[in-house]
Amino acid sequence: MDLRRLRTFVAVADNGSVSNAAKVLHITQPALSRQIRDLQEELGLRLFDRVGRQLVLTSEGEQLLIDCRGLLGHASALRDRAHSLGRGDAGVLKVAASPVQIEAVGPEAMALLERGEIHLGMVLQRIHPDDRRFGNYPVPPVELLAAVHPVLLARAWEENRAPHPVPGRRG
Repeated sequence: MDLRRLRTFVAVADNGSVSNAAKVLHITQPALSRQIRDLQEELGLRLFDRVGRQLVLTSEGEQLLIDCRGLLGHASALRDRAHSLGRGDAGVLKVAASPVQIEAVGPEAMALLERGEIHLGMVLQRIHPDDRRFGNYPVPPVELLAAVHPVLLARAWEENRAPHPVPGRRG
């Protein structure tokens, strides 16, 4: 299935006409009409009815529009992920921590909390007591120890990326 045809279908549904969708997609009206016709043939369904100068979705078209939007959203996310991987912005980080620390989600926690995507987030920034968006409970400070494989620690010391070990402690 050609994603270009699906984008065209969504654009026509959103804009209500071939001419308006063609302008948005920067393609000619005949090319756009051909893509819609090819998609309808591929699917074996009529997606639009013509009402005057407007195109109106058929009931089948309405149902497929929801799926097409989802598929195009996933395709866009896949493209973004590939770009991120290509830039080296993403990868695997293996972390071991206590269950409490695993819930810490970093600076994005506030936005995730606001959107309701998480129920609890541990953040390093202070929430003002008057901020009524969230309930908050200050967690008393705890001493943390970062443990790494000795080879990595030695390499970090050699490159002056980490402080020297604390006397009396094992690294």
